Parts: sequence; C-alpha cells; structure tokens
Amino acid sequence: MVTAKHEQSYVLKTKGRCLNLHDADGIQINKASNLAFYKSSDSISVQGGAKCYIKSIYQINDENKEYFKQISGS
Repeated sequence: MVTAKHEQSYVLKTKGRCLNLHDADGIQINKASNLAFYKSSDSISVQGGAKCYIKSIYQINDENKEYFKQISGS
C-alpha cells in the first residue's frame, strides 16, 4: 500500500515477481513524470534491487484501508 498526498492510498500490482519486496523496509518509486504515477512507464524498486514494473494501480477507499493494514502487518 502506497499513500500519496491528501491521505489517499493505493495498492500496486507488479508485472511478474518483485524480489525482496515482501521483506523490504522501504521502496523507491521511479517516475518519468513529476505530475503523476503511471502504470505504463513507472516502476518501484527495493533498495539495491531491480526495477519492478507496475501492472495495475488500485485506489483504496477508507473501508478497505483497514483491511489492507491488517493483512500487511502495519
């Protein structure tokens, strides 16, 4: 789950496997634009790891946010 400005949260689904993502203390967001985050061209990466390209971006509403916090352990 990634939280952006205005307390809006999103779940990112990666294309294929993203090594070490589950145990990462943090991620880097690699954006081509300063205005937005795009699934077609942007990626995330674990510190020192390869880029993980974004397949889907899902906006989380307040109702689902607590569920995602519970399953992620945060």
